[in-house]
Amino acid sequence: MSVRRLAIIAVVLAVSIFGIELGLSVLRQRTIDVVVRVEGPPSSVASEAVAGNATPMPGEPASAVGSLLVSPPGIVIVDVAWRYRIGPRFPVTTLRAEISDGAGVVVASDELTITCETAGSLQCDGDQPLTLRFGSLDAGAGGDTASLWPVGEYTLRVTRAFAGISPATLVNRPVIVAE
Repeated sequence: MSVRRLAIIAVVLAVSIFGIELGLSVLRQRTIDVVVRVEGPPSSVASEAVAGNATPMPGEPASAVGSLLVSPPGIVIVDVAWRYRIGPRFPVTTLRAEISDGAGVVVASDELTITCETAGSLQCDGDQPLTLRFGSLDAGAGGDTASLWPVGEYTLRVTRAFAGISPATLVNRPVIVAE
């Protein structure tokens, strides 16, 4: 074979591989849905007084609308659902939910790591709640020191990080604790 033929075969092979990878990357989906809710006795403060903006700003997720109203014994729950399609390689994904006080000190946190370790799988999906109680840092790690929420204003932040990529904020929302 001549050098020219080998070069043409190499170019065709490279373009084919690039085209297949490009097609798979379009089909590959990584969907993570986050829904925030509050459990516990209702606060005596009218929810309309703290609801804030009823419509999201452009580019803002719907779950980021308005403030969350929590009573002191309440629990903030972040429901996470993920759907990854067209494997077989899925990135390790870490989701972290934190509530911080006005001084920026984290007062409640929980974390979830999605590994999708099934070999040869073309999809990986599931759901899991992240539970946030005052004083409970990384609730899934076991060292739970939860107590009642002090009345005040806090900020909920939920981030997602794929392996090797810096975290992206999914939810950034005010939390108001009232009697």
